[in-house]
Amino acid sequence: GPLHEGAPSHAPYDVIFIQGGIELVTDKISSQLKDGGRMVAIFMEGALGRVKIGYKLNNEISWRFGFNAAAPVLDCFRKELTFTL
Repeated sequence: GPLHEGAPSHAPYDVIFIQGGIELVTDKISSQLKDGGRMVAIFMEGALGRVKIGYKLNNEISWRFGFNAAAPVLDCFRKELTFTL
């Protein structure tokens, strides 16, 4: 199936490691992480990326900075561009 949907038939997961740059984590992916689980991802902001480790407790993921890194952003994890005034 599509990458941004994960693999719900095998969930919940102890660890989710996203191999590529992302701008956002979809609800479909975060819902597949079990409570007490961890997620690792490279959050890209322009050319600068930050590896963050997320810990899921009480159905909320809290993110901690790990280190700087860079990776191409996976298309399905891009933020939609919107125009605002």
